[in-house]
Amino acid sequence: MGSSELRAFVRHGNNKDNLLARRMVALGLDPYEAALSDPALVRHLQKLCTLCDSRECCLQDLTRTSNGSVLKNHEGWRDYCDNALALDLLIGLQSRSQTAPKRSSP
Repeated sequence: MGSSELRAFVRHGNNKDNLLARRMVALGLDPYEAALSDPALVRHLQKLCTLCDSRECCLQDLTRTSNGSVLKNHEGWRDYCDNALALDLLIGLQSRSQTAPKRSSP
């Protein structure tokens, strides 16, 4: 993912057409950070999201979650989202990195 694609991905995160970025934000993930750390994964997730047959259901779910509420405990989206497993993995990696002890340099 080139820098212009990355900027477009993040810039359109609140756009109803960029459901992946909106889903990531709703789950407490940073789309920009994910795109920087693993651009190939984000491209793959975006491709699956774009080709998904459940986009309307996803949009309705995301629209229902107002006030920036986090969807981590809302399980319904996992039933239709082809990216659910990968997003859960990213959530797990994020929580591990946040709880990992910081190493200090000698």
